[in-house]
Amino acid sequence: MPTRDRKPIACLLAFVLGAWSGLLAHAQAPQAPQGPATHEETPQEERDYSLTFGRTVGLLGQPVAVSVFFTRRAGIPNIRKLRLRLTFPTARLSYDKSEVAYLARRAGVELQTVQGGSGNEGTLDLTFVLPASSDRQFPNGQIAYVHFTVPAEAQKGGFSLRPELWIEDKPATGSDLSARVADARVIVSDTPILVGCFFFTH
Repeated sequence: MPTRDRKPIACLLAFVLGAWSGLLAHAQAPQAPQGPATHEETPQEERDYSLTFGRTVGLLGQPVAVSVFFTRRAGIPNIRKLRLRLTFPTARLSYDKSEVAYLARRAGVELQTVQGGSGNEGTLDLTFVLPASSDRQFPNGQIAYVHFTVPAEAQKGGFSLRPELWIEDKPATGSDLSARVADARVIVSDTPILVGCFFFTH
């Protein structure tokens, strides 16, 4: 077999073996004792609703997009209104725009955006509405992109965008709403992160 044909096979085998080794190491590692479950970290407890975000790496002086994901547990009635507020550091992010993702656009979800905050903290209110005339279900999966720009002078490192959630105008905090809300994590870097295969680069 030519050397060029061997490289993709070798890369695939290395990936599979690496993934298998990682799973084996995780299974054999001693488990830390579990404390009481918290509102943000309850992987063993299924909530009625879940709001999460894709982890994002942004470069200094460049645009960055934060992906918003929403899921509703099977058997939970359809919803028509979801409101999300994001609080972010203005020294590290400058808000540009928001847009619905494919699943929400296909379902006919409408998005209203209000920007606020002052000083070192900015706020962004995103209200997703499924029109009363629609017979669609509010989508499970990615529902939006939130676009920012990282200032050229921003501090490098990781930080969180703090989210608040309301479903049908009921807050996820301080009510009986069963919801998991995770922080949105952003990492600011001055070096692009490249993923490649050893066998293709040697």
